[in-house]
Amino acid sequence: MRQFTGETSADGDDAVARSGMAAEVSGVASPHEQQGPSATADAEESRAEESRAPDTGPVQGGEFQLLIEKLQGWLASQGWHPSLPILKRSTRSLGLLIAVCILLRLEGGFVSTLNSIPLLGRALMLLGLLRVALFTNDNLLRQDDRKRLNERLQQLIRETIG
Repeated sequence: MRQFTGETSADGDDAVARSGMAAEVSGVASPHEQQGPSATADAEESRAEESRAPDTGPVQGGEFQLLIEKLQGWLASQGWHPSLPILKRSTRSLGLLIAVCILLRLEGGFVSTLNSIPLLGRALMLLGLLRVALFTNDNLLRQDDRKRLNERLQQLIRETIG
């Protein structure tokens, strides 16, 4: 059984000495004494390695900070100017897609509400059929009208997508 000497262990931790004193008082061996001297030496060695690890070993983690630093370095060397046309086009397309989804959702709710009114749904179908016939007459029957419609669609696509 160990005697309490009041000394601290090699790494400055007097827990081993205190546990020896507690074992002497209670008559039960401390966990360090139960494992034997080699286990105590291994534990002290691992604590010493842990205390040295931040000073000598590589730092664990930090990948996100490294990514941020690399992006900041890239932006500092490239600048925002080359990225703006790409971001502008992408942002516009994303905004257009979100707006179309919202409008389709609202239109679907509105049409389903109107469809629940008797006879109104069929009247609106006839109105839609009439509008398709007028669009076909104005834009699709003659070759000049088709060319003009195609040019308008191509211009809209160029303005929107790029």
